[in-house]
Order: sequence, then structure tokens, then C-alpha cells
Amino acid sequence: MVFISHLMLFTILSCSLVSLAAIFLLRPLATRLGLVDVPGGRKRHDGHVPLIGGIGIFAALLIGVGLAPGEDRALWLLAACGLLVAVGVVDDRFDVRARVRLVVHLAAAAVAVWLVDASDALTLGRAFGTPQPLTLFGTWATVVGIVLVGGVINAFNMADGMDGLAGTLAMVAFLSMGVLAAAAADGTLLQVCIAMCGAISGFLAFNLPLRRTRRWRVFLGDAGSILLGFVAAYVGFGLSQGADARVAPVTVLWLAAVPVADLLITMSRRALQKRSPFRPDRGHFHHQLLDAGLTPPAALGLMTMAAVALAAAGLWMHWQRVSEATQLVGFLATAAVMAWAAARAPRWVHWTPVAWRRDSLVRTIPSP
Repeated sequence: MVFISHLMLFTILSCSLVSLAAIFLLRPLATRLGLVDVPGGRKRHDGHVPLIGGIGIFAALLIGVGLAPGEDRALWLLAACGLLVAVGVVDDRFDVRARVRLVVHLAAAAVAVWLVDASDALTLGRAFGTPQPLTLFGTWATVVGIVLVGGVINAFNMADGMDGLAGTLAMVAFLSMGVLAAAAADGTLLQVCIAMCGAISGFLAFNLPLRRTRRWRVFLGDAGSILLGFVAAYVGFGLSQGADARVAPVTVLWLAAVPVADLLITMSRRALQKRSPFRPDRGHFHHQLLDAGLTPPAALGLMTMAAVALAAAGLWMHWQRVSEATQLVGFLATAAVMAWAAARAPRWVHWTPVAWRRDSLVRTIPSP
């Protein structure tokens, strides 16, 4: 047990250092190559920010998973991740056609579904109140599995709209999934979770909304947000699918509750407004909190606390064997409450501590 603990600590530290070093070394090169995010439109940051967070995380994942003894599925996972990151980097720099991105995402999602043995049979559990687990077979299993992986990818891509948010939410998800992987004695999934936690921590050193990190700031880019969502989907499927699965599929939703709830609410809102579900806007949870007057650190703190609380609730329900139907109803109700609270943020933000609001920053500037 002591050896395993030391190995986990070594993996986290190694991946964190690799991510840090890769990002630090690539920053000047990214600027020269034009791999930067330019402010404008919905993008309200200052200056040209390098889009290399995904590369740093992938480099650390290669070390944390690729060099560890494990199964062949880990190598297939890394190959799919490498393809996503490569296309994502090209897209961040040159804007790849949507069709090309879609084909690559579908191919990677198919690999994830195949790796967790969900291409022949995909179970949705008893979340819909059925006496036996609702299971899809054959083509339906593959198609629905690919759609679900794509949904998780989009959830984390949408969360990447504020400094530190996507990385922090992913960290919460991988920590909680790592707990379940350890309980299930799945060494490969646990290794992936540990490596991702280390890699993300190295990236967050450059991405948290802090004054000290502003001059060194980097963004995930599409390559990074897609990588986070894809690996999270793979681990979630690995925990909840297959003959040896010990986790209910609906429980996994709670471990990534904030980005998944934001995805569901955003898609529903756009559909009701008769708009394309994929057309970007500033209606996400974090946008609503920022537009209501919260500072980025305060908005990040609130959303992180919500993510931790909901992940803890998911773990508790798993261990207490709460029925899957109850978990699904509770998740949908929680998503509705989050949407209601975010939409009414202008009504309650003024009750938060002064230091949490942007108007407090204005008051600190001395008058001429």
C-alpha cells in the first residue's frame, strides 16, 4: 500500500512537472508560429495568449500513461488523444473545416467506445426505472456511445470560456473518478486519472485567474478542451460499461455535473429559441455570473465549490446504493436549479462579499 501511494505521488509530480516544462518551453515558440488567441467578439481577454495548454497536458499524459506498465488499451487511448490534439492544434492555428473536425472526433469516439467494450452492448442502467438495466446492442450501442462521447467533449469545450474553469472542473472529475477506479481495482483507469490530475495541475499554474500568473497566461485551445472531454468520457465509460462495471452510468454524470448540466441547459435553451445548438453565445453559467458582476476568481470559486459538492454527492449515492432513477431525477433537478440561479445572478450577486464583485475593483482605484 505504501509503495502504491508513493507511485501515485511520483506520477502526479512527474506529470505536473512535464506539463509545466512543456508549456514554459513552448510559450515563445507559440507566439512566433501564431498559435495564439486574439481578443475580439465574445473573447474579452487582454493580449495574444498562447494556445498550448492542450499540448502540455498531452505531453504529461504520454509520460504518466505511456511509460507505465499497463494494457494495450492505454496505448490505443494515447493514439486517439494524439490524433485529437494534433488536429486541434492545427485548428487553433489555421481553422480546420468543420467536416474534418467532425470525422476526427467521430473516429476518436469510436475508439473510446471500442476500448471499453461498449460497441457491442451499451448499458444505460436502471436510471429510467426499468426493472432490468436498459441495454443497447450492435449498431445502436456504437452510435449512442459515440454521441455520448461527443457530448462530454462538447461539455468541456463549452466550459473553456473563463480562466481556470475547464481545467478545474476536469480536475474535480478525474479526482472523483480516480476514487471509483481505485475502489474497482482498475489500475489502467486509475493511472489515467492520476496522470491527468498531475498534467492539469501543471497547466493551471499558467491559467488560473491570478495576478501573479497573468504575464505567463496560456489557454487550453480547442486541442486542450477536446482532450479533457475525451479522456473524461473514456474513463467514465470504463467505469460504467462492460461485464465488470461497478458504477452506474448515471452516477458518472454527478462526477462531471457542472459541465454536463451546462451543456444540457445550453442546448435546451438554444433549441427553444429555435437557434442552432452549436452556435456560440454568452449564455453559459460562467458567462452569466461574470456578466452579473462577479470577478473571475469569485465565479471560478463558486463553480468549483458546486462541482466538488455535486461530485461528493455522486460518490455518496454510489456508496449508499441510492437507486439510479432517484439519481437521474436528482441530477436533472440540480441542473434546473443551477440554470435558475445563474439566470438570476444579477439579483443575488450584490449580496456576496464586496471583494467578490468587480465594482469593488473600481472603488480601489484612486480618483484623479
